[in-house]
Amino acid sequence: MYRWGGSDQFVECALKMQKPPIKNSSMLKIYWDWENSTAVDKETLENNYNMIDWVCALSGKPIRSKFMNFDLENFVHPEYWDALKAPMVDSRILKSSIEFRKKCKELLLNERQEFLNMARKNAKKNLD
Repeated sequence: MYRWGGSDQFVECALKMQKPPIKNSSMLKIYWDWENSTAVDKETLENNYNMIDWVCALSGKPIRSKFMNFDLENFVHPEYWDALKAPMVDSRILKSSIEFRKKCKELLLNERQEFLNMARKNAKKNLD
């Protein structure tokens, strides 16, 4: 080290080897998931908040469906995915799809309204 210590390029390379890449630093962070009251990584947190409690269209079992995903698998419990191979789509799945779309729309509208309420409240505080 002493021999190459006078070279700025060498020192910079040595320091970069010790420093983790910035793009991966968010993956190393731990986040608190308020839904499950657990500490998780960023990817798990995003997946948890992208899921909605739903009911299987065929069996009535509780499932977790992906938000704004309207694939047929999203409305059926994994044990019943073989029913999706049929040439005709079951009407219960279509009905569940329509209800899920309504639920997503309702959630988005509620979130927008909540955001607007907070924005109005903050605007009033700044004016006072």
